[in-house]
Amino acid sequence: MRQSCLASAVPLALWLLAMTAPAEAGLPPCGDRLGAPVRAAIAGHLASGASPGLVVGLIGPAGACAEAFGSAGNRRLRVSDRFEIGSITKTFTALLLAERAGAGAVGLDTRLGDLLGAEAGGAAGVTLGQLASHRSGLPAQPPQPPATDPANPYARLRWSDLVAALAGFEPPPVASAYLYSNLGMGVLGEALARQAGMPWEGLLRRRLLRPLALGQIGTGASGLVPAHVGAARVPHWELPAIAGAGALRADSAAMLRWLALQLRPPAGPLGAAIRATHVPQGPTPIAGSRVALAWHVRETPGHPAIWWHNGGTGGHRSFVGFVPATGSGVVLLANGEGAPDAIGFHLLDAARPLPVPRAHRSADPADLAGLPGRYRLPDGSKLRVLREGEQLFVAGPEGGRTGLYAEGPGRFFLRALPLSVAVHHDGERVEALLIGEGAEAARADRLADPSGPRG
Repeated sequence: MRQSCLASAVPLALWLLAMTAPAEAGLPPCGDRLGAPVRAAIAGHLASGASPGLVVGLIGPAGACAEAFGSAGNRRLRVSDRFEIGSITKTFTALLLAERAGAGAVGLDTRLGDLLGAEAGGAAGVTLGQLASHRSGLPAQPPQPPATDPANPYARLRWSDLVAALAGFEPPPVASAYLYSNLGMGVLGEALARQAGMPWEGLLRRRLLRPLALGQIGTGASGLVPAHVGAARVPHWELPAIAGAGALRADSAAMLRWLALQLRPPAGPLGAAIRATHVPQGPTPIAGSRVALAWHVRETPGHPAIWWHNGGTGGHRSFVGFVPATGSGVVLLANGEGAPDAIGFHLLDAARPLPVPRAHRSADPADLAGLPGRYRLPDGSKLRVLREGEQLFVAGPEGGRTGLYAEGPGRFFLRALPLSVAVHHDGERVEALLIGEGAEAARADRLADPSGPRG
């Protein structure tokens, strides 16, 4: 019988804690500000295989600190390592909108058709404010061009693909309802760039990053730590057509500076723009949650309000959050696909529980051999199970992929969502996947291999 990777969790956890990187210039270690329970949760996060390493940064009345835990693959992780921050990029694009609105170049009520003309298609009446607060009705994901690589799903995407998606867009019957949209934020970034007559990153650098002393942030690959799913190295993502939705890379010092600006906006127009991004624009479907300009606001009775965002690419995860009432903020940067959000929320509000890591084990050879293939979900959409070495992946209908982790023979889970997956057999053949729990599980039936016999 194969043992779980957590069979020796206690000594492994102690070893991981011993791998805390030494302090680097400019950012002292956090020491007692993390506390034993948090350090144990970090050790559990790493020992579970959620990510090889994790950088934790805190800012508050006692100042800023950061520590790196675990590895970058072949060396210790450092607080100066850069990560893909994924969808946290959206908070920068939202601030760019607020800054441009404050300068009079556009307004939150400016319509997409005013900036893109005929290219706005059916979304011509959508406002920039709706795009920035996920209330445009645009789909969650952009279309996937032919020959999309699930490991780097947006690399081949071009502006012409987005224009085609906008041409076929039909506004929803309920105006301003919340629907999180990578497509919408990518279109917003391009619309702002078109209005200014320069690329999105150049505009961002000129109007925000340089004035706010955030020059370390950008789309460049220098100092970028390797990305992982489980123990497997995976490609970094490229997002040329929707850069405003998720293309930025940053280190912990830059993200702590970003949080400091949220907590204490500077005087003048940029400070006013920062404050404008914090104003809630409408509710989300989650109780006690509202959306501002990109930022999500968690408001639970008896708890301090938290402004937060997370990010995820193929093999990096990130979390930032801040509490204006306490003047505190947290940044978490991981080089794997296990989300560290629960640790972040606990650091912002100690009454919120720390996570319990979900253990995984090596997949049985029969599952490794039998699961890869195509499956159809009840709504007609298709997914694929892929194998690279000893790691299984699920590639969804909208592009991208996530690791599929074994809990036992025929039992798996998706760490990035998270969801349980059970394998249904017809004799020795995998017939279907049951995704979810109990009566809520969705059945994905296996499709015939197109290279196999045809009936």
